[in-house]
Amino acid sequence: MSKIPRELLIEAINKMAFYLCSNCRRDGKFVYIVHKNTDEFVDTYNVLRHAGAIYALTDFANMSPTAMKDTLPVLARSVVWMRKKCSMKVEGYQGIVSNSKITGKNEKSQVKLGANALAIVALTGYNKLKPGAVNLSYLKKLADFMCWMQKEDGSFYSKFFINKGKADDWASLYYPGEAALAFITLHALIPDPNYIGSSINALKFLATKRQMLLSHEIEADHWALIATNKIIAHAFLTEYHRHLLYYHAKQIADSIIHGWKIILTQKRTTKIATRLEGLIAYLRFAEEFEEEFNIQTDEIFNTIEQGIAFLLNAYERRGTYVGGITRDFEPKEADSRSDEIRIDYVQHALSALLNFYHICNDKDYWNRV
Repeated sequence: MSKIPRELLIEAINKMAFYLCSNCRRDGKFVYIVHKNTDEFVDTYNVLRHAGAIYALTDFANMSPTAMKDTLPVLARSVVWMRKKCSMKVEGYQGIVSNSKITGKNEKSQVKLGANALAIVALTGYNKLKPGAVNLSYLKKLADFMCWMQKEDGSFYSKFFINKGKADDWASLYYPGEAALAFITLHALIPDPNYIGSSINALKFLATKRQMLLSHEIEADHWALIATNKIIAHAFLTEYHRHLLYYHAKQIADSIIHGWKIILTQKRTTKIATRLEGLIAYLRFAEEFEEEFNIQTDEIFNTIEQGIAFLLNAYERRGTYVGGITRDFEPKEADSRSDEIRIDYVQHALSALLNFYHICNDKDYWNRV
């Protein structure tokens, strides 16, 4: 296929970032869901996805001085909202809490592992933009809570209920990968061998759990790929564990490639965007193992280009919801959620486009003949 035009990519990135910024209220809370065809607003919320929006915007802010200037006020108030409304002391640590007052749903007060993890990633990114803006002892308490939630085999309790304690009767696909990413990200700011160990153990758990599965049985765990990219070259890894984590990453990437045609046919925007995030992260380190594992990096890049082209056609270019992206590229009347625009749909699309932009710059993509 022909190259993705740089100007169209930058235009989409700017418009998606604009959507998130313009839908951040004065109190710092984002407009969570709107329905494109009915202008209906849904009064529910998800703090994990709030943190995800911050994570994407911190990356966008580094694009240019203008992006930094436009984004910092939004980041400042969204960070303050999360800290004031969602943070509480838990067993001597800090937790990002969800309850009915925050979510608009009838649910018990709880701390979800993934919310703590993405809060750390988001706040660490914000602190890079504004050094000293985030209290480091607060970040440590968020991370130490996750260490406390980790089991000996590297897995985690997914939730902590305020009146009940740790619970693992429900497990999220993404929480271990998000936790691994949080630990390795925070280690760069606050060096601590415990965080490195927790990150490695989380990924080892996932790798061991999936080791004997066939490619079509492996979940498209993009957070695990993003975390692996951050840790794969770390000196703390033994050669054995480095190969274990690489093989696990290859399994996930192979699974994504294996199911790619079906995913494109379904035209679900976030399924495509998250897989792109994972594949781009994987491509960052796959070339190192290309010969040893017979990796077809050109095929991976071609798949990524297809997905990016899809996203560039799928988002709202103009109108009330400019920069937004609906759940389905072609909304279906029979599905009431089909035309919804949710902040995580936009965040994942934005993150995929930003990561593609970065890797294209690194590979001199637009200047190559």
